[in-house]
Amino acid sequence: MGRIVIVRFCVLVAVYVAATWFAEAFIKGPAEVTIFWPAAGVAYAAVIRYGWRWSLFIPRQ
Repeated sequence: MGRIVIVRFCVLVAVYVAATWFAEAFIKGPAEVTIFWPAAGVAYAAVIRYGWRWSLFIPRQ
């Protein structure tokens, strides 16, 4: 079970980072923002699917 958890964590982090890069591709200048942030959807889906303990992979600022 431990190995599956580690693999799942690495996959979720990779998908989260990829979604962040995808959203940042829509920003053309320093004064612009993006309306859509797919990384939030990835994080929300992970918490809904696997429970609150998986919210630890979500970076906080």
